[in-house]
Amino acid sequence: MKKSRTSASRADVLNTYNQYTGDPGYLSKDIERYARVTSSDVQRAVRERLRKNARVVVLAVRGEKKLDPDPPAPTPPPIKGTESINADEPWRNTPPKAAQARAPVLPVAQSFKLANGFTVLHLYRPSLPVVTARLVVNAGLASSDPAHPGVADFAAVMLEEGTTSRNSRQLADQVAQLGAVYAAQTRRDVTALHIDALSRNFGEALELLSDIAQHPTFPPDEIERQRKTLLNEIAEAREHAGALADAALARALYGPANPYGRTALGTEASVAELGEADLRSWWQRWFRPNNAALVVVGDVDPASLRTLVEKQWSGWSATDDSIASAMSAPVATTKARVVVVDKPNAPQTELRVGRIGAARTTSDYPALQVLNEALGGAYTSRINLNLREEKGYTYGAASRFEYGRVPGPFAVRTAVRADTSGPAVKEILHELKRAESTSFAPNELARARGSLEQSLPGLFETNGAISASFGELFAYGLPLDYYRSLPAGFSKVDSAIVEKLARRYLDPSSMVIIAVGDRKRIEADLKPLDLAPTEIWQVSGTLY
Repeated sequence: MKKSRTSASRADVLNTYNQYTGDPGYLSKDIERYARVTSSDVQRAVRERLRKNARVVVLAVRGEKKLDPDPPAPTPPPIKGTESINADEPWRNTPPKAAQARAPVLPVAQSFKLANGFTVLHLYRPSLPVVTARLVVNAGLASSDPAHPGVADFAAVMLEEGTTSRNSRQLADQVAQLGAVYAAQTRRDVTALHIDALSRNFGEALELLSDIAQHPTFPPDEIERQRKTLLNEIAEAREHAGALADAALARALYGPANPYGRTALGTEASVAELGEADLRSWWQRWFRPNNAALVVVGDVDPASLRTLVEKQWSGWSATDDSIASAMSAPVATTKARVVVVDKPNAPQTELRVGRIGAARTTSDYPALQVLNEALGGAYTSRINLNLREEKGYTYGAASRFEYGRVPGPFAVRTAVRADTSGPAVKEILHELKRAESTSFAPNELARARGSLEQSLPGLFETNGAISASFGELFAYGLPLDYYRSLPAGFSKVDSAIVEKLARRYLDPSSMVIIAVGDRKRIEADLKPLDLAPTEIWQVSGTLY
């Protein structure tokens, strides 16, 4: 994901103002304060706050960690009685009963298409004067040449660094002047460009998005600047055990020759080699109206939206080349094994236990979601209750199916204390075996179904969330009323369906085990489990 930005929810903003000013409606006054700021005010603040003798320079030098021993924990004072916030009263012994759960009624996208094949999905929401537009292009990991991973991510970042009519500074200034927020991200199966704006400025914001998508120039100086940023991100990911574990799992499941076996960031070698011609070629091939959709959610009526879209996007040239066959890469299941990525003296071990699962369009999607929710998708799921609550190995453990245009991975993810690596793997495999061989209790499935159904409105809480959800409709060819029918799909899942899928997807002998941490401790810890052959991978040259 690149340059994605999130804003605080309205509740958080109201609470912040209430806590610090005593007035939850302070927003208008805050805006007035910013509007009154002059250049002399800024200069005065710099003179007062950024004095030369009021700064600290910190230099980080790579080397062996030399830390003092942890200080002993202080002995807590003896507890004398308990403190009660509220007086104990008899009525508190009977908690109120939950109301009858209501099936959520979710919005349905409206759609139209331009003559050049450009699809538009939209939802009119006039409750707030804001609009979100998301351009979704069928160009994810599979759009990159496996020999040059990272080109999609690099090119997506470069789109806002200059167009035929604006340079990067002008684009940034205009976004700021409109009070808009722009972001770009490359995901598993799509690349998305996203802009938020006030409804009164939406026409100009959409024109900016159109310019960025249709007329990028890939300036050489900006390429070099972004190259340095990407190389720094890769170096940072290499130090992050969780990122290493996810990268290793993808590599182990799909293999190095498959684009799904690489991260969106790519490798240092690839990013260092990519040039203007590579980035431009990728954009020219994939950014076409017949391979993209615009998702618009917010305070813009359908007639006004159609007028804007036809004006700004109808001149976008389609291509006759068929790119559907290249939108996904074939998947060949890899063998079960143990992969250890060595990080000497690491105090924790990042664990991934997984295999290739299902595609997003599978008819089993509702049932797989219910299965996973009970197994490891919820806080009260079997895996989390075992590893966190019962054993105390981790702060949290979870599982999920990642769906895509081709089958994505199923994985259990957790970080555990280094001295519990082996026991944690043992318990994960135990829970997978138990799910495969023992029926889930009726209350487990009921809780899982209810959790999924009642969580669905969260996908439609904000304009941004709605646009992302509707973007999936286009990316995976799902019907416009897909989300409205999903609660009924969850409610139909029974134990027989779940048992069948558990036997198909949760066989412990089919799992790849990834462990990122201190190799010596991990190997010794896993040896009693008598698992599949162990491979030792190095970070440089293998993952990043």
